[in-house]
Amino acid sequence: MGNSDQKEQAILNGRFKLISEYNEMRSSQWVKGFGISDAKGNVILPLMRAFNLDDFEETGDSLKVRFKIFPEGSKQFSVELHPVNHTFVYEGNTIALERFLETFDHK
Repeated sequence: MGNSDQKEQAILNGRFKLISEYNEMRSSQWVKGFGISDAKGNVILPLMRAFNLDDFEETGDSLKVRFKIFPEGSKQFSVELHPVNHTFVYEGNTIALERFLETFDHK
């Protein structure tokens, strides 16, 4: 894979950080991977390099995230992350963050 440039952005009143990183997956095809850590640097959601962060919005104690998965990229997923509770909501179901990757594997 190509070069990467990791950035951290304080979210949810500075209690967490959104980590993003651009990765060149194919020639000139860049994916903005993302993950979440707490303010101390503990991983809440590991950096997912094949998940392209389209955008996000902070709402109270949650983070609404829209993303696509490389290499498919045609379907956009929308989830509401709750880092404090280590959960996320997808299609009306509350799921543990530790199951985030398996939830979207082969979707």
